[in-house]
Amino acid sequence: ATPLITDVAAAARYLEFFAASASAVAAPEYTGSISPGNLDAAGVLWAVLEPQDKKQNLAVLRAVRHAADLTGKKAQAVVAAPRETWPSLLGLAAANGCEQAFCADSRTGRLSHDGKRELLRSLVRTSSDALIFAGIDWAGAFAYVAGENASVETTRIFFGVTGIGKTDSPGITFSLPGYEGKLLRRYAMNRGAAFVTVAPDADFPVPRPHADFKAFSLDFAVSPDWTMPLPPVTPPTLSQADVIIDVGYGIRDKAGFELAHELKRKLEARGLSPMFGATRKVTQDLKLLPLETQIGQTGVRVNPKLILALGISGAPQHIDYLGTRAEVLSFNKDVEAPLMKLNQTRPFPRVHPIEGDLFVTVRALIEKL
Repeated sequence: ATPLITDVAAAARYLEFFAASASAVAAPEYTGSISPGNLDAAGVLWAVLEPQDKKQNLAVLRAVRHAADLTGKKAQAVVAAPRETWPSLLGLAAANGCEQAFCADSRTGRLSHDGKRELLRSLVRTSSDALIFAGIDWAGAFAYVAGENASVETTRIFFGVTGIGKTDSPGITFSLPGYEGKLLRRYAMNRGAAFVTVAPDADFPVPRPHADFKAFSLDFAVSPDWTMPLPPVTPPTLSQADVIIDVGYGIRDKAGFELAHELKRKLEARGLSPMFGATRKVTQDLKLLPLETQIGQTGVRVNPKLILALGISGAPQHIDYLGTRAEVLSFNKDVEAPLMKLNQTRPFPRVHPIEGDLFVTVRALIEKL
């Protein structure tokens, strides 16, 4: 719904709005009480959270809240994680519209494949029409438990959902990408149980925190066979970045690269975490960035929410690997550059062409932020 941006002032306003929206992800820890409790089955959609993957957990929580709003059901979370991580995960659940959350202590690790199956069996027993949402890693456990239930009832499975909508009847639709995101498959579901894995980069509406959030601990004895060690914390990667400053040959030299660094520092001061991406000419000819930052046919594929393209002409070998969901603020003095005219030939990603010498326009943007 964003109007097309063609000047620096509008770009600055959009970035301020984007940064404010992104700051909602930083949920405070839950400081309320955690009482013993049992799984609440009446009209519930379940979000299953992992101990570490905040981006995936956020996508799952917002998908469940959106589906709950469309169906008039409750949004509840299950936290299967070490006890010391409960406050941060419960805070995330409360900030993203969950009404209740139930915690299971996985001690020092996370649930293994066996542990996931046991937890899913507990959730499935709560209702004949349970809808359970989780991250991509739960696909195997979903398939196994759905197979177990096949003789009793059909449990539908949707892998990698990126969108949820409303049907004419009292049901919902799930959208799944096909052919590398070029098409969407859309399935309608009006009744019954379903397992849904949510794509980590799926975008759903930002919900309001629930005013009367409650947290409970489950009597769910986790066997040592049901857990596995937590993976080491890995640094963020370009392929998973939500904000990218994409540097092209138009920055010319180290002075242009320092301007890009200034922009990066300004965005970081607004609470964003931008990463540098680059074209082949920047990594291999100018040698201003390492090869692992190269986006394109001979580099990495990305799918961020926001790209600030500095001096990018728009060779197909580069723009074909920018993903489809991004808003691209393109700074270039060449109005005939392929990236500046991309909206004329492709619906996604959407490009906002900001014409002018980037050493002037980007500098003006930095001053306005």
